[in-house]
Amino acid sequence: MKKLLLILTLLSQFGYSQNKVSVVLKTNTLIYIAKTGFNASAEFTTAKEKSINVTFETGNGKYTYVNPERNKFTVLILERRSYHKLSKNDTGLSGFYNNPYLKYRYKDKYQEYVGGWFANGGKFKSHSLGVGYTVGYQNFLFKRISIEPKFGLGLMFKVLSKGETKPTRVQPDGILGLSVGLKI
Repeated sequence: MKKLLLILTLLSQFGYSQNKVSVVLKTNTLIYIAKTGFNASAEFTTAKEKSINVTFETGNGKYTYVNPERNKFTVLILERRSYHKLSKNDTGLSGFYNNPYLKYRYKDKYQEYVGGWFANGGKFKSHSLGVGYTVGYQNFLFKRISIEPKFGLGLMFKVLSKGETKPTRVQPDGILGLSVGLKI
């Protein structure tokens, strides 16, 4: 937790202006529909049309070839957003945005041998770093409630893997979200 606060403090210093800082607390509703875990994010303004979004996810991935009780993951995503205003009356963190993202993922899974798909079964642990690009649109209802669809594509690089005999080092990655939030 201390490391997360230190990272947020350091990242928030880039591009700060004298404007009032806005914070939007959000959650991705698609995570709950898919029943895979918990998701929470916080977006902080750093300049008039710039922000930093930090997302934390944890849970169990539900895959047909993996026992869902033993497939845990933790994800931390950092995004540096740039908003594109459609009119001069827009204020705050609303409108279309695009941004690069950096993702850290830890997976702890137990994989059953299913013949043909995998060389062997067993317990695997992996740490991965991903980079990509996201586009989205954030709209505020009643000045405080936000709705935000977003889509992103990228690559995930396995940094450390234990237990896999033939780990995939690079794989496609993405972000898909329909977030609902509250501006405080």
